[in-house]
Amino acid sequence: MSAIGASRLRLFGADYQWKKVRAEAIRLQPYCSRCGTDQDLTGYHITPRKEGGTNTLDNVRVLCRSCNTRQENDCRKGKRY
Repeated sequence: MSAIGASRLRLFGADYQWKKVRAEAIRLQPYCSRCGTDQDLTGYHITPRKEGGTNTLDNVRVLCRSCNTRQENDCRKGKRY
């Protein structure tokens, strides 16, 4: 991976610390915050890293991939939850 690719991944939270925090959030809440499923879970930054958010449990919301995609699309349209 190029240096630019690696820094882009870090900017968007795909580093070791994020992986640990995401895994811990899913362990503590093993279901989607939006739809309640326990399948294909991931973490979502409540406040994005590029807006000053952190890789901490209080800034992570557990979502399934489907709801995560929907959440990202809503945010692009200006909706925030």
